[in-house]
Amino acid sequence: SMLDHSSMSKNIHLQRWAAATVRNLIAEDQRRACMAINENAGRIASGESAQKLQYQSFLDDLIATGGIIILCSLVGSDDSDTRAHATAALGTILSSTRAIDESMAALHEMSGGSMGSTKKKDGDIIRAISAGGGCGSSVSQLLLSADNAVAKMGCEFLSS
Repeated sequence: SMLDHSSMSKNIHLQRWAAATVRNLIAEDQRRACMAINENAGRIASGESAQKLQYQSFLDDLIATGGIIILCSLVGSDDSDTRAHATAALGTILSSTRAIDESMAALHEMSGGSMGSTKKKDGDIIRAISAGGGCGSSVSQLLLSADNAVAKMGCEFLSS
């Protein structure tokens, strides 16, 4: 993955590019995941039978593969642009996770529990950011907020 390349190299330009690109990929992942969930919700609402989701978000893989830890290491970069992109990517990951979780919870309710999920994954993201050294305990409390604006503010504190 491109994040792996950014951590193996001390090339500031590669680190900046990887952090900036990941933010856009995460936003597109959220769009695709929510669209797939909404298509199934539409089928259920129109009386059709639900199908397997045609797209699965890769945000869970960011935790499992250490992508969040790599982004947290980029928050400590000497380059201010890299720090800003890494912080923005972490904020986007958190808000995207919450948006997908909300869509999955709505699908779960619409389908009577046969599809979707009520499990909130933002806690896993926050724990990964904390474990990666991306924030102190006070900033992690901001990240725990249910309000995305407050959680983004926590990510913005990381960049200062």
